[in-house]
Parts: sequence; C-alpha cells; structure tokens
Amino acid sequence: MSSPGELQPSSCDPPAETTPVRHAGAAGFVRGLVGNLRCGLRLLALLPLPQDRLEVSPEQLIALAVLDLLVGFLADFVVAGPHAQFNLWGLPGALFPVLLLLAAGFAAARVTRDPTLSLTLPVALLSINPPLELYSLALYLSGNAQWMDLSSRPLDLFYSWSAFVWWSAAACVCVSRLTRAALPQRMLAVATLALVVIAPAAVLPRGSIGVLWSETSDRNGEEQPLHADALATEEAFYAQPEILRHQLAGVQPGRPGEQNLYFVGVAGSATEDVFRHELDVVRELFERRFGTGGRSIILVNSPRTALHEPIATVTSLQRTLARIGQVMRRDEDVLFLYLTSHGSQNHRLALEFSPLHLRDLDAPTLKHMLDAAGIRWRVLVVSACYSGGFIQPLEDEQTLLITAADSDHTSFGCSAESDFTYFGKAYFDEALRQTYSFTGAFEAARHSIEAREQAEGLARSNPQIFVGTRIGQKLKQMELTWESAAARDVTGKQ
Repeated sequence: MSSPGELQPSSCDPPAETTPVRHAGAAGFVRGLVGNLRCGLRLLALLPLPQDRLEVSPEQLIALAVLDLLVGFLADFVVAGPHAQFNLWGLPGALFPVLLLLAAGFAAARVTRDPTLSLTLPVALLSINPPLELYSLALYLSGNAQWMDLSSRPLDLFYSWSAFVWWSAAACVCVSRLTRAALPQRMLAVATLALVVIAPAAVLPRGSIGVLWSETSDRNGEEQPLHADALATEEAFYAQPEILRHQLAGVQPGRPGEQNLYFVGVAGSATEDVFRHELDVVRELFERRFGTGGRSIILVNSPRTALHEPIATVTSLQRTLARIGQVMRRDEDVLFLYLTSHGSQNHRLALEFSPLHLRDLDAPTLKHMLDAAGIRWRVLVVSACYSGGFIQPLEDEQTLLITAADSDHTSFGCSAESDFTYFGKAYFDEALRQTYSFTGAFEAARHSIEAREQAEGLARSNPQIFVGTRIGQKLKQMELTWESAAARDVTGKQ
C-alpha cells in the first residue's frame, strides 16, 4: 500500500494491468490533465483503457474540479444570455457534486477494502464531466433552436434525461472496473455510487442548485437577479393578490357612443421569456393602434414581472374576464383575448410558473369563463402548439377565432433566444401594423409563416381561422372607425 499523498495508479481497467504515469513539472502536469480527460472520453464511450492511464493526485483532483466548474460557468452564461448577472451564491451549489464524488470514493474504498478508490474514483468521475457538460449545452441549444421536435414524447425524454443516463452508465462501469475486489464487492461499490451520487443528482440536477449566471431585469434602473423560484419569495407571495386587484380596478369603461375594444393578454409559461416579450409588444401595439389604453390587462408568468404584473392562472384570468364583463357595454364592446404559451396534444394551454402547480387552460373552461362574464363579442387568438383544438368548442356567430396551428401540428419560435414566436411575429409585429383587419392580417401572416417554415424545412403549422357571421360584420364597422381615426391623425400632423 502506498503512503498517504503518494500518487495512486489507476485506469478504467483493473489497476493490476496498468502502471502509474508520473509527470514532473508544469508541462508534465498539463500532460497528465490531458491524459485524464482522454480517459474520461473513453469512459463515456464505455471502453477499456489498456494504454491510457489516469494520473491520480490531489493536484489533478483540484484541476479537474476547477475545469468542471469553468465549463459549467460557460454553459450557465450561454443559457442565461448576453445580459446575464454572475450569481456568487451559486458557487457552493456548483461545487457540491465534487463533495459527493469524494464521499462516494471514500464509501467505495470502505466497502471494497481498496483504499486507492478514495482518490482514484473521484478523479475518474471528474474526468467525465467536462465533455458531458459540453454535450448537455449542445443539447440545450439544439432544443431551443427547435432542431428537435420536443413535442414528441421520445425526443422530449431524450432531451431531458440522456446526459444524466449517459453519465450514470459511465460512472457505474467505471467504478466496477477500478476495483480489484471480487464481483460481489464491485456490485456493492456500484450500489454505493448510485446511493451517494446518482440518486441525489436525479432529484437535484446541478442547474437547480448551482447556477452561476442568471438573467437580469432592468426595472426602474435597478438590476434584479432572475431565479426560477422568483414567485416563491415572501415579497412576491404577498404582493400578487394586491397587484391583480390594482390592475382590475384600473380598467376603464368604454367611451360612450363608440364600439370599444378591450385587450386581455396571457403569457402562460415562465419557462421561456419569449411569451412575456411578445405580449409586451402586442399590448403596446393595441394601445397605440386600436385605442385600448385604460382597457387592457396582461397576465404574465415570468420571473421578470413577479413583483409588478399579475401572474397568469385560471383564477386570475377568470377574475379578469369577470371585471371586463362588468365595465364593458356588452351589446357593443368587443374583447380581444390573446393567449400565448406552450400547448399540448390534448389541446391544453400551459399555465406554469415554478414552484406553483397551476392548472392548464382548456377550451371548455375558457368558454365557461367568457359566458359567465357575459362577454358576447369575442376575438380569441391562441398561439401555441396544437392550438387548433380550441376552435370547435368556442366557435359561435359572435366569435372570431385564430390559432397559430391546427389541432395536430406544432407551431414554432417558442425558444429562450427568440423575441417572438413565428406566429406572433407574422401576425402582430408585421401584419397588424399594416392593416386594421384582424382577418386580413391573418391571411398575410399565414402566407408569411408558410414561406418561413418551407424555407427552414419545418413541417407546416397550418394556422387556423373561424369567423362567426355576426362578428365579421361588426369588425368591419370597427375597422372603418380605426382607419378614419388614423387618417385624421395623419391629416392633423400634416
């Protein structure tokens, strides 16, 4: 047995078949580190290492831990985006897996009675981490660029679990090969690794406890760190009911003698910021172009807005629609309701803001809320995958329904890097800036989306529209009013 502090030879084959590699000086240290990383690649491929050997020392352990930290640092920065803020409090969480690996090495050494494992195992497992971190980052970027269809259950499972399963398999094979012990003891060492490292990693993935970069929100000149659990703070918890009450109290009655438009927007998912950003632009567009100032409300699930906008839930939407129904002239005024979020194949709109467990929104529930609020004239736009499933339950003569996709296909653009979904960009940011016709804008947007999907080699989302007989006539009258007002503004400016 070697004395404490002496370099311990090891490889991913039984140690008896290898000889230690000792490197002197800085150049030798770097060669040893590179050799360990090469060994990590072979471990990930589940290959034996008859020639490449691990160099095991406290210095190599520290170097691999620092390298793992730096790669995680880079990955978190890429995920958080260009306006990220360094999160010093994430550092202990980022280093926590190293402590688990040391504990696993100590435990494996005890159960196998092989003291070399106490340092060899953590070095071997740390050598796996940097390339696997880069793989996880590439997988994340692929998912957000929509190079894979995450609405497909198999691809979604692969996206979510492949890196973890790959690391776990490589780690179990590694610990089995590193020990000289008999098969029962090796299996006990594998079980120890599973209990000490793999099980905690499954429950607490690194991103939940050691995020080194987080997004920021510039609100009134103050940078606010964004965390996935922003809503769980005491400040947000007590502020939310008052925020909703304040917003609802500010909704104004329509102007007498006119057909007024009310705008309600819902950004349902806090998982991507694209929904919030899109809704901000749409609200501004409607207030400036369609005169909804004082008659618009948005419900937003986003860490950026948890302290100043009401969150989007079935309950907050129900109360918002009830308030609109109270103040509007129900025989004359029109509601424009825009819903943007993820959608499911069973035609439910995601309302999600971790750590809350929110109910998703389906078409029958929405219809019940609109009917209960007494809102007769409705323009409903749903931007989500499979959103065409909302049409049949909601169609009537006084409703215009527009969806970003049909009931069997996904829509595109809901990634963290996007400012708009494909539908939101084409319909609101482009078409509705050129026309006051909601139906005319749809036709222009549909052609634009089809051309973009074809150019990018994507399956057609096939946006849908239903125009009730009576709402179509009413909207034509309102379009003339908006066009006349716009013409007067232009004349006045001239």
